[in-house]
Amino acid sequence: MMSLTAWVNRLDYKSAPVMWAVLSAIILSALVLRLYLSDISLWVDESASVAFARAPVQLLWSDWMARETNPPLYYTFLKVWMALFGDSDLALRSLSIIAGCTSIFIAFLIARDIGGPLAGLLAALLLAISFQNIFYSLQVRGYIFTQTFALAALYAVLRIMRPSEPQSLRRWALGVYVVSVSAAAYCHTTLIILPVLINLFLIPWALKQWPANRIVVIEWALAQAIVLILWSWWGGITLQQMNHAANINWIPQLNLPEAIGMMRKVYAPNFQSVAPGGKFWAAVLIGLAVYMAVKYRARPALILPLVGLAVPILIFLLNLKTPIMLPRTLYWGTGPFIAAVALGICALPDPRAAIAAAILAITTTGLETISQRHTYQMEPWRNITHTLSQQNPTAVVLTSYELQGHLMQRYCAEINCRLTILVPRTDPGTTSYLQLHNQVDLAQVPALLPKHGTLYVTSRRSKNLNGLLTPHGISRPVAIDGLPEIIAVTEWTAAK
Repeated sequence: MMSLTAWVNRLDYKSAPVMWAVLSAIILSALVLRLYLSDISLWVDESASVAFARAPVQLLWSDWMARETNPPLYYTFLKVWMALFGDSDLALRSLSIIAGCTSIFIAFLIARDIGGPLAGLLAALLLAISFQNIFYSLQVRGYIFTQTFALAALYAVLRIMRPSEPQSLRRWALGVYVVSVSAAAYCHTTLIILPVLINLFLIPWALKQWPANRIVVIEWALAQAIVLILWSWWGGITLQQMNHAANINWIPQLNLPEAIGMMRKVYAPNFQSVAPGGKFWAAVLIGLAVYMAVKYRARPALILPLVGLAVPILIFLLNLKTPIMLPRTLYWGTGPFIAAVALGICALPDPRAAIAAAILAITTTGLETISQRHTYQMEPWRNITHTLSQQNPTAVVLTSYELQGHLMQRYCAEINCRLTILVPRTDPGTTSYLQLHNQVDLAQVPALLPKHGTLYVTSRRSKNLNGLLTPHGISRPVAIDGLPEIIAVTEWTAAK
């Protein structure tokens, strides 16, 4: 029986304009959706991105960056973006939104070249409505770029491995590979896994090329040498950080069941609040990716499910030595995985089964996105600032550290509020590049409550100055809508 993809491919010569129109509609809808959801306040990690982006370029690309676990490329992108478009919340988020929409287009190209236009459109649609893609497209962080560059590198590899590819286009693809895989590794440290996986996959291919096409193998080897040389500077910093892991010691070291649970959360819909069967659907998705691998086992397309499923395995193994397993370190593997799932669906021999699987995949992915809509707002600093301003327009607020202070002063300026926001000096090395005022030394904190009579304190679980005020007054929590568990706002009154 003819597969759904084969059936649609008979109409390719007529459907090309329709294909591009549908793809344009998917990407435009994805863009509009992300812009609509972007009206959320920055959180402290995004404030840190702004701080690094304001640092001089010569510091970003020096050993000064050993203080940061993320490489400097995204911060450099953001620095240029801020110079062009300003530092409003929307301007900051729009860089990641564009990267997210670009990943949708590249996923389409990959799946289309392997399985035809329908597979490409399905991959694009699934990625466009994916909660993970939307979430990271809204982050003023470099995580969405890891997926975009990883997909670009895999697309280049598929072109390089294509037997009929002209030499000029193969060399162009080789250049795209070098740029993409190097850029990926300089957006997040874990992306050095990407060229390792690709090279392991290409060993049988390279052996088949030798000696008849030895120039192809030599060019590939030179490309890997260039990637290694480009990465070597940050590789040295990474080794230093792994041996002195003070900046990653907050990450828990997961056991196998915990790691599997995290993988399922990242890779498959986790919509337990909407419908049961999350574990079952995770198994179905993996089954579709495996079916795709069986269907295309003799083709370069096999790299998609292998890379997608190998990422969490390798991250877990590295986690056994140095804890690095987080949703954001797994996320970039979901791009090739989703493309593999779309190809697996379109390769099903029964068109009715393929249509049913496609509808189910779209529906469950959409339900996941809807059920998780409340998680786009990580920390509501805009709402905290506005609420305190309404409760006590002339209040004095002490933040726990500079990044919180930067956000509250930022949102206070938006509404011209009269709050006095005090910021303790705790990390002058990085946050000195933020535009901060009303800074105080930690030694001054105990005297603030007797001086002002009433003081509001914003705390994060890892940063809390309330203990310094305990001998000088009494406290009560302040209720603020949308406040996550890791943040507390406390009102202190001086003891009489």
